[in-house]
Amino acid sequence: MHKSARLAAALLVSLAVVSLAHAHRLDLFVTADGAVIQGTATYSPGGPASRGTVSFRAPDGSDLGEAELQSDGTFAFQTPVRCDITIIVDTPDAHRASYTLPAAELPAALPAWSPDNERAAESVGEEAAPVVLNAPDDLLPLVERAVSRQVAPLRQEIAALERSIRFRDILGGLGYIAGLAGLLLYFKTRRPKAS
Repeated sequence: MHKSARLAAALLVSLAVVSLAHAHRLDLFVTADGAVIQGTATYSPGGPASRGTVSFRAPDGSDLGEAELQSDGTFAFQTPVRCDITIIVDTPDAHRASYTLPAAELPAALPAWSPDNERAAESVGEEAAPVVLNAPDDLLPLVERAVSRQVAPLRQEIAALERSIRFRDILGGLGYIAGLAGLLLYFKTRRPKAS
């Protein structure tokens, strides 16, 4: 086997291994609806992650609570505090995904997080206070939440589109490599005719 053929074969094998490594990953989509953090975990490609644990962590890494993935890959958690919250999904098949929800997407009425915030431990499971509009400025957070709910499905569709483009690009790249390797082998094995 020619050196160039071995090189082409090694390149094809390495690309196949890379594409297999990215073939089954866990995607996480998160939104906030008031104090309720909700989201969906899905395999790429594939369907929803039907089993797994969802952890919610404060900026210092302390635990704010946990939830379980439902059979359709969804979860919900009512946060007791307002801060940047890191959501981590772990599945039994050792897949992990994380996302940090910015504090700005949570209601200002929630108590601010601090490492010694006792209210966080007491308020888990309490009902969220009803929203009362006092001024036109109070309308902005409501509009932001409504837009966030509408944008979340679009983010999921964009991620799915990006995955399909990557897969198509990988297949196209493999085709180009195979074609170039074929041309190279053709010219290497073609012998000039004796006159």
